[in-house]
Amino acid sequence: MRMEHNVSESQSTETALLLLDAASQLHQKVRALILIRWAVVLLLAASSFVAIFVPKSAGLVAVFGLLGAVLSNVVLVRRINAQSRQAALVQERFDCEVLGLDWPSTTYEDVPDEKLKALARKARRKASSNPREPWYPEAADTRQWPYNAMQCQRANLSWDIGLRRKWATILFSAAAVWVGIGVAWSVVAHWPIETLAISWLSPSLAAVMLALTEALGNRDVAAAKSSLYKGLTQEMSLSANSDMTPSDDVRQAAALYARAVQDQILRLRSEHTRVPQFLYSYLRDNYEADMRESAEGAR
Repeated sequence: MRMEHNVSESQSTETALLLLDAASQLHQKVRALILIRWAVVLLLAASSFVAIFVPKSAGLVAVFGLLGAVLSNVVLVRRINAQSRQAALVQERFDCEVLGLDWPSTTYEDVPDEKLKALARKARRKASSNPREPWYPEAADTRQWPYNAMQCQRANLSWDIGLRRKWATILFSAAAVWVGIGVAWSVVAHWPIETLAISWLSPSLAAVMLALTEALGNRDVAAAKSSLYKGLTQEMSLSANSDMTPSDDVRQAAALYARAVQDQILRLRSEHTRVPQFLYSYLRDNYEADMRESAEGAR
């Protein structure tokens, strides 16, 4: 068993930075595919207004709405899932390198080094000239390994849980408002149910399905990560509250626990549910401050 491992030093090595840049480039590809998916379904939803003002087009708009639902939930989602798994694997390599964890016992198809280097070069060409912020809070290294690794896992989970819950709430609200607008319009215009279904609900089907699927998915991921967060907090508290320095056997057991948590993090990262970049950017400063405070509080 390794006796010491410094997270701050490990995340600054060339290998770690290359993995982080490659993962960033893959995550950008996933976000681009998700953006295309949202653009398609929102454009179809907006066509509801065409059906309202040009009633003769309602049947055609409804057909396109149904085809859009198939495109979104069968074709595009498969491509997004494949890219998400690849991005998660590269992120896993970064975490294993930085946190001092063993590679997962389950066999995964790794990304070739040549591809990693090519991805990293692309990411670096687009990168800002501003100094790179550390990925994990440096305050975690006030504790010995593997508890510093567990603190990094805990900080990362805390950040993601809040983001996913906020995005799920936004999606649920947006879907409800959009359907409500259609129902309200149908009441005002004295539409029969068939007209409501053809002119508003069918063109909106893909968008509403995507919003609800993403909302439920993000809520489930947040719940799973919340459970992992609580487990890590309990495990770290046992160590922090002990007056004795953990023995090698205790640290070995903690390292195995950290690896088990990381297995679940990898599984959850591989899912296609994502928080959009604009929400991440908007809340980033506040959440990173919370992560630093969390790391400081766990000393």
